[in-house]
Amino acid sequence: MTQKYKLMVPGPTSLPQQVMNELAEPMLYHRDEEFCNIFLSTLDMLRELLGNENGDVLIIPSSGRGGMEASLVNLFSRGDKILAVTNGYFGEMFADVARRFDLNVEQLRADWDDGLDCSAIERAIKKDTEIKGVLVTHCETSNAVMNDIKAISKVTSKYDKLLIVDAVSSLGCMPIDMDAWGVDVVISASQKGLMCPAGLSIVGISQRAWKAVESSNSSRFYFDFCAMRKYMEKGQTPVSTPVSLVRALKVALGLMKSETYSKVYKRHDILSEHIKKEAVNLGYNLYPNSNSVIRANNLSAFSLPSNIDAADIIEYAREKHHTIFAKGLGKKASSIMRVGHMGWFHEEDAMHMLHVLKDLSEQFKF
Repeated sequence: MTQKYKLMVPGPTSLPQQVMNELAEPMLYHRDEEFCNIFLSTLDMLRELLGNENGDVLIIPSSGRGGMEASLVNLFSRGDKILAVTNGYFGEMFADVARRFDLNVEQLRADWDDGLDCSAIERAIKKDTEIKGVLVTHCETSNAVMNDIKAISKVTSKYDKLLIVDAVSSLGCMPIDMDAWGVDVVISASQKGLMCPAGLSIVGISQRAWKAVESSNSSRFYFDFCAMRKYMEKGQTPVSTPVSLVRALKVALGLMKSETYSKVYKRHDILSEHIKKEAVNLGYNLYPNSNSVIRANNLSAFSLPSNIDAADIIEYAREKHHTIFAKGLGKKASSIMRVGHMGWFHEEDAMHMLHVLKDLSEQFKF
């Protein structure tokens, strides 16, 4: 029998029992009325979660990166200039995806230890009127920093620039309001705050973004937003829809709605603050070591002593406590440890996490 491990990484997350039960239900035909009604209901809940009552939501059978690629090829044409604002691994990746499709990418890099500077973004936009859109990551899971999308959207709205947000790890954990904030595209995925297996990308699209889609001449087939929208109106996708994943997503969204979204966000805030405070008391150093950042509420990152490799401490947690944490990414792979507290994560999970962190601090002599 396979040993069960506690997943405490920045995705995928542990699944609620109700979601697992739904995944075990018999298969439905993805063009049948019964499933189409489930699909339409799921779209309605996603629209509410995104605060996108004036726009549309697409469910795409793909990972979150599929949604990122799809957004770029649907909103822009080859040679269009975009501003990629980055302060971590996933922001860098989004910029690289744009380059692969021959977009003219101007990159505004902040250090991984820093948050994003809205004044710097405004200066970059004012300096170059050819910029058509701005790419930004909401929760940068490589450094556990939350970027202030509401503040950034004020800048992009002021200069009438499209704002495309990677919310793969943030949706369902922290608020985002597309209509109120003026966000044009929000990209997320099913396996993090939405408490489902990987396999679905979620893309919220504003009416202004649809105008950009209509003017784009980039080649696309599988990721054609216009074709998707026609099918979504019928409760379908253009391809063979992962029926079980959509059904599971509807159940997960129903759990969040029953708790209320505001209480879901508050639960993440409270548990995150508690974990960070107690970890510091145990001798951990929060990463980044900066008071200028907004720390994410869905994961925490810790700098490790120079004599400790992240792979070693994570292996110990896995073998001794059957708990899986994550090492850093990119240049920080061996020097930081990341622990996820997102999705179906409650007080008892926080207690277990702190128990494991305490043993790690004693074993490795922090």
